[in-house]
Amino acid sequence: MTLPSDKKAAAELRRLAQAMCSIVEDAGGSIKCASAFTLLYERDPASKLFLKSNQLSGTSFVRKFPELLVLTPDEGGGTLSKPEPKPQQVTEADKKGLQPIARQLKHILERQGGRCLQAMACAELYKQHPASRDILKKLSTKPSNLAKLFPKVLFSLRSPHDIMMYAAPMVNLVPLLTALKKLPGMPTTKKTLGKKITVFRAQGLKMDSPSTTLWHLVAAKIVTVAPDNDKLQWSQERVDEVLGWQVPLEALGCPAPRAASQAASNQLSAPGSPSPPSSAPPSSVPSSPPPSLPRSLPQTTTCTNAATSDFSSAFCSMLGGGLLSGTIWTTGAATDTDNEGEGGEAEGDVDIVRAATPEPSTPAPVAATPATVAATPAAAAEQQPTHSDQVLAYRVIDTVTHLDQSIATLQTAGVLVMDCEGVPDALPLIQVATSEATFVFDCVTLGEKTVVGALGPLLADETKLKVLHDLHQDVVALARVGDVQLHHVMDTQLAYEVLNGDPHAGLNKVLNDAGVKVHGSKYAMHRDMDRDSKLFERRPLAPRLAEYAALDVSLLLNSVSVLTERLSCTQLQQVLRASQKRAQRAVECGGHRHIGFPPLETAVQGEKWVSLELLEAKDETYTTTAPTLDADQVESLIQLLPDRFRWACLADPRVQQDLIEIIVEQGRRPYAVFGVPAPATAKGRKTSREFLVDDADAGEASSDATTEDITHIVEQLGENAFGNDNRSGISGCLHRISAMRNRSDDIYGLTLRVGRAYQGLTHMIQDVLFGMPEQSVLLLGKPGAGKTTVIRDACRWLSEHHTVIIVDTSNEIAGQGDEPHPCIGAMTRRMMVPSLERQKDTMIECVQNHTPEIMVVDEIGRAQEVQAARTVKNRGVRMIASAHGDFSKLMKNGDLKGLLGHVKGVIETGGKPKTKRVSEPTFDVVVELHSRDEWTVIRDVGRAVDDVLAGKPYLVERRKRFPDGAMTLQFARRSGKYL
Repeated sequence: MTLPSDKKAAAELRRLAQAMCSIVEDAGGSIKCASAFTLLYERDPASKLFLKSNQLSGTSFVRKFPELLVLTPDEGGGTLSKPEPKPQQVTEADKKGLQPIARQLKHILERQGGRCLQAMACAELYKQHPASRDILKKLSTKPSNLAKLFPKVLFSLRSPHDIMMYAAPMVNLVPLLTALKKLPGMPTTKKTLGKKITVFRAQGLKMDSPSTTLWHLVAAKIVTVAPDNDKLQWSQERVDEVLGWQVPLEALGCPAPRAASQAASNQLSAPGSPSPPSSAPPSSVPSSPPPSLPRSLPQTTTCTNAATSDFSSAFCSMLGGGLLSGTIWTTGAATDTDNEGEGGEAEGDVDIVRAATPEPSTPAPVAATPATVAATPAAAAEQQPTHSDQVLAYRVIDTVTHLDQSIATLQTAGVLVMDCEGVPDALPLIQVATSEATFVFDCVTLGEKTVVGALGPLLADETKLKVLHDLHQDVVALARVGDVQLHHVMDTQLAYEVLNGDPHAGLNKVLNDAGVKVHGSKYAMHRDMDRDSKLFERRPLAPRLAEYAALDVSLLLNSVSVLTERLSCTQLQQVLRASQKRAQRAVECGGHRHIGFPPLETAVQGEKWVSLELLEAKDETYTTTAPTLDADQVESLIQLLPDRFRWACLADPRVQQDLIEIIVEQGRRPYAVFGVPAPATAKGRKTSREFLVDDADAGEASSDATTEDITHIVEQLGENAFGNDNRSGISGCLHRISAMRNRSDDIYGLTLRVGRAYQGLTHMIQDVLFGMPEQSVLLLGKPGAGKTTVIRDACRWLSEHHTVIIVDTSNEIAGQGDEPHPCIGAMTRRMMVPSLERQKDTMIECVQNHTPEIMVVDEIGRAQEVQAARTVKNRGVRMIASAHGDFSKLMKNGDLKGLLGHVKGVIETGGKPKTKRVSEPTFDVVVELHSRDEWTVIRDVGRAVDDVLAGKPYLVERRKRFPDGAMTLQFARRSGKYL
């Protein structure tokens, strides 16, 4: 081989380096060196010979282009990656543009307790403010650089594992430095500092372990450690600088030192002492203990529109007591040692102080002692204290003596905020909060029936208001254990729905909207419960589980007053009525959520599903309606039968409603297939088969079908009635007649299938059809599930607002004949398909010639139709179509899985192959039909496919309709596997 000249060799080497860059990019930015060269040699076989001829190894080749590739040595031969772009010089103008992003990041960190991993903080930042990602990318600035640009707003440290970001000043150093400044002198050794930190933590200050705190002090350049010994040298200038940036400790989730808090309280309550200046309302820093709660809430309150605010204010004042006016409740010394090593401090936003257990001989009811906290002038000027900044007491009730004492305390309260854990299959914990105390009842130790029996009279008491969030599963568990019915109840999820229109808001969403800090360990605990379904049933009860349960009701109690203040008199009464209905229905339906929709006439405005209880509370005349059957002309199908079969069929009273199909085969007795109600535990519609004529009833005539009987039926359909798909129909009707042929092409069997039209059948997916106007919908189900019937009703309603054209392959949707059946709507158009092979061409022709807004296709079953559907979708036409099977089977169908997005194998970082979705799905929403009244909705098909490929369960909505038209919805996660 003749070697090229130096100039040509250099150009070829650069070309190969650029090809290697493409391989690195395809692998996600990083790939093993050996895997990269394997791919390079596969794509360009001549490259291997070229490098060998020029005596270049892989590493020497890569190192010639450091501006394109970076080789990181490791045990596997090295990893290739692209060099990081050099950051641009940030100007003053750029800094002004970055300052709002730094402030938003600070607010996110404060809601997380003052600190969290940089990756988590940035993910939340990009979610709330998508434009911030583009700004940072444009300036080539990392989020960690924001801490360098704005040191008084953010602080960033690289720990041994990851980058931790703080809302400056560092949340775990401010209380420590504040406490150390009050000492005669700073600790001079590591050992002395560790002892002081242990003492401060025992006093209730929120800080890390001594070793972690020392590391933070050194990283923040506050302390330097002598290399030859453990002597500490403090930078007093740095200490004053950090404390000079100080924001209120409460805003960062840190309680003030107890001694300082009590001194401030005494100073406020001392006669003649001046009040510190504050921008907060006077009620936020009370100078005296709050009044006690009223014993009960009036059941009926009459008010006019002018008295709306008075009613809400009165209601809030009853919920307020001392807790909602700025009071904290403590019962003893605090300790955070139980959370060490479990992530409790990093995740929690509110400190919970465990109460000291009293002696069993104590006769008085269990109650907490109120104490008031005054904010410093600097803190009050910086931010008004919020309710979630309070230190709350709770007690685990696990003895009969304590149970009796806690019930005595709860009997004096007018409002009980409660929640249950582990429901509905088990009931390990019940937590109840009032303005005086929070109790966590251990139902495993005491017994479910013992605890529920003790709480039962309180829960059924109509003079006490019970507040829960999403009570569905809680009331089911209570009814299962002790047949307890809740009376006079309020569901804060319904209150949030009235105010914001979200019917499925979680607790943290409600807390955040109310200005209360969210439950920081909520999502982490849910992940733990997904891994271990019996987490709360194990004993001894872990302290972090008890704290989690107590924090649920304590935070919810803080948000109640905010919610009720925003509700008008009418809205508040609607929420109370709806909550009571929800509690009753949940028990009857096993905890499933009842949903409803506004009238279909208004659905085009983008309505979503709402809670049925609220619809009924707002409009007392609102009633659910079941789908109505149009005149189905079953007689026209039965008239095709010979007389001896026809009269027997018409005599059956089930023909009009339940007849599915009639089977006629030569030499065998014809029989009818009827639909029967399915058991509650079964999916799909069950059927029964019965012969049309018994031998005893046939008399002299044979009960078997003959060739003449089949010829009699075929002749009534007309000459050449059957197409190449062996289907035919009756002009002006929806019925379908399918033929079976022998090798001589003679018909020996017929299937006479009944076609029906229902009005209101698509009411169950009204939000999908009308609330998501740009998204295409795919209906899946077994044969006979009702896909075509649903499509007919969808065409009727969609055509009133859009141009709808049906591509009718076998005339099954709109019936036989040139004039379509009226069930599809007066303005729906229909294009007939001459043969199955022409369906894809007809779909394209429809788009090109007739400008539809929505195209409806029944039975997509071949690869060419899948490609045609993608072409139609890419041209901006919404599609409503059907196919056989379900979601999991469709993903394994080689011809049809393209409807859900193309899937191919790719190589990830490190050279590991993986299957990924590489294109958007043709259909955005999938609706699985199990029967006429049981459907499953997959709202985000793309995400569901990604979850299946990653081996994760995907989210579905299970919807069910009852005979009276009422509907339930249940969110669930379904496991799937891609082969």
